Amino acid sequence: MQQKDFVPRPEDELVPWGDNLTTKLPTHQAALEISNTSITRLQTEYGAMKDAIIAVESAKRTLQSLVQTKNDAVSTFTKDVRNEAAIAKRRTGYTRAIGEDLGLEPPESSLDPTTITSAKPVFFSTHLPDAIRLDWIKGMFDGVVIERKRGNETTFSVIGRDMKSPFDDTDKNLVSDVPEIRIYRIRYILNDQLVGQWSDEIRVMANIS
Repeated sequence: MQQKDFVPRPEDELVPWGDNLTTKLPTHQAALEISNTSITRLQTEYGAMKDAIIAVESAKRTLQSLVQTKNDAVSTFTKDVRNEAAIAKRRTGYTRAIGEDLGLEPPESSLDPTTITSAKPVFFSTHLPDAIRLDWIKGMFDGVVIERKRGNETTFSVIGRDMKSPFDDTDKNLVSDVPEIRIYRIRYILNDQLVGQWSDEIRVMANIS
């Protein structure tokens, strides 16, 4: 039977564990016959580890705050634009040409059969503390279907349909605290049908516990 590792894996447990070890180790120096050099080295390494963990946690909180600020700004702007566009389209002076010039109307030629057949989505990934966020470009389509494979999986599986970017994959890792490769691809939806080509695949090293 494999012996359980005495070093805790979760970093939120590792810091207090290391603090206890490096603080109390000098008390048992004589009994353990451990040198001053070894104690100093362990204390220095612990300090570096603790500072690094704290820095990463701080960066995560900053990233979460920045992402939320960005999402709020995007939501506020796009909602206001939609409201103003809806009002503008009811004005007697509004024409489709004006709408196309302002980007409020899809060009009539943009969804011809050739365009639909060749359409290939573009998307980007961001590793958040609790999700893999996929930001995708909607264009003139209704939405996208998202497929993923991870770990030892050899085939893609549908994990969602999204009508408004971004899409968050919040599934936890198959094995807690063990990073895993996730591969994503997306394809456009139009009138509830899959259309166009699959996107290029994006490979992400995920660690969501």
